[in-house]
Formats: sequence, structure tokens, C-alpha cells
Amino acid sequence: MPQVWALVLESFQTVSVGRLVEARIIENLIKAFLRAPEDIQQSTIPRILAISEGIAADAQTKDAGKLLSNLIFTTLAGSLGNPALETVGQAVCSGWLDIIISGAAARPTAHDPALEGVPIHVNMEVAEVSALLRRTAKFLRTHLNQGSFEGATGAQRSVVTRLTLASDLLLVAFNVRSKEGKGLAVTELEAATAQNPALAQEYQTSLDDLVGWLFLNARGPAEEQAPSGLGNVSLQTPASARAKRITD
Repeated sequence: MPQVWALVLESFQTVSVGRLVEARIIENLIKAFLRAPEDIQQSTIPRILAISEGIAADAQTKDAGKLLSNLIFTTLAGSLGNPALETVGQAVCSGWLDIIISGAAARPTAHDPALEGVPIHVNMEVAEVSALLRRTAKFLRTHLNQGSFEGATGAQRSVVTRLTLASDLLLVAFNVRSKEGKGLAVTELEAATAQNPALAQEYQTSLDDLVGWLFLNARGPAEEQAPSGLGNVSLQTPASARAKRITD
């Protein structure tokens, strides 16, 4: 399994991400990984992340962000909702996000997602960041539309991990720099929507989903201060802290 991953990921140096996606190579590779026995999965993850790190570090690799984001969402699609697969799927996705953000699979403390203006290691084209934002907004609406992250819900490990991934994905979407220019890709995306109706529709749909999620899941200051039946301690869960990171 590690040898197959090495072959496919290293071929990325000569084959475009678009072709890997169109040929369903990434999808089939992820499926094979998720079907593998747990011991094979665990022994493969370090190798996968090491190769991915090398790709992101290569100055000649211009589509590293596109490749890694495709790997993340393909893995999530194949593992979410399946307790036996979700833990390993989220572990490798977390590593890929660390590489996107910091260039290393073990993200340094200085790259804490809570910090504003954190430098993102990879760059993305306008269309790539639009697709990232669209898929992230859909992920929130589909898998994290809880309405509340307090009490027992807020203690569920899967919910906490999903919120952490969503927070990191939004961090990338709003802070990644553009390949085309020197500014933020999302700023260039907003400007590009005036001349590109398809891009404008995709961007608006993403914003609609994000606003809809915030409306259903965010808590205002008055709600946070109001005592619940169990007291305010029930509001202070690992999940509610991560949700607040998104809603703030």
C-alpha cells in the first residue's frame, strides 16, 4: 500500500491534478486505503503525509493545494458516517490540512488556526479557492448542522474532530494567497465574480450555505450568558469552543 501511494503521489510531478481526478485515480486510491486493514492504514499514513509534505515543499509544484484539497474531500466523502473509517480518515485529513497551512504534517504552535492572518504555505487559483469554499460550506451544512454543540452533543469525538477540520478548511479558504497575484485568493475571487457568472453563482451559493449554517448554529452573547437547565457549565464543551472559533 505505501508503495502504491508513493507511485501515484510522486507521479503528480508530471501529471496534472485535473487528469488524476478525471481518471478517478485519486478516488480509487482513497477507496483502496479505506478498505485496507487498520494496521495497514496506520502504517501507511506516515508515508502518505511524508510524500505529501515533499510535494508541498517543491517550488515547482504549483497545484499542491488543489491536490491536497481533493484528497481531503475525497477521503471525507468515503469515511464520514462510518465509525470504523471516520477516525483514520480524519487523521490523514488533519495531516493534509497541516501541510496546506504550515508545510509540515505536524503543524507548529505558531500556526494555530485561532491566530488571525496566519500565513498559508500553499497558494491557490481563484477557481480552486471557490471550489474549496463551496465544498467546506456544504460540509458544514451536511455534517455539522447540529443547532447546538452543548451537552452530550458537544462531547462527541466525531463532532469535535469535524468542527476542527471545518475550522481549518475555512482558515485556508479565507487566508490562502493567490497564484495569480500577491493578494488573498478570496479577495481576487470576489473581484472575479463580476466577469464570471458561473463563479459568481458558486460563490453566492457558498455564502448562502455559510450564512444558513451560522443562523442555525451560532450563539450570540445573550444566549451564551443565559443559564441552561444544567447551568452554564453545560455550554462549555470541546465542540462549542471549536464552533465558536468558526462563528466568531
